[in-house]
Amino acid sequence: MSDIPNNRTLRWRASDGAVDVFRQPSNGANGNTVDREGSLVTCEQYTRRITRTELDGSIIVLCDRFEGERFNAPTTS
Repeated sequence: MSDIPNNRTLRWRASDGAVDVFRQPSNGANGNTVDREGSLVTCEQYTRRITRTELDGSIIVLCDRFEGERFNAPTTS
């Protein structure tokens, strides 16, 4: 889950119902989804990009431009 005011991403664990901080700072994460491989895909408004957090915790930039122009502030809807 995105906690935009506190610039962090939270996670919920189904095993025990606990909620904890997954990533902080989150670069203004304002939307998340999970891809087919189980990696977290995030819209980051502060860095103006869409990223994927791999299972090992590394972050890969998927895109930050459209037709040569930087994103303004990507969001999900």
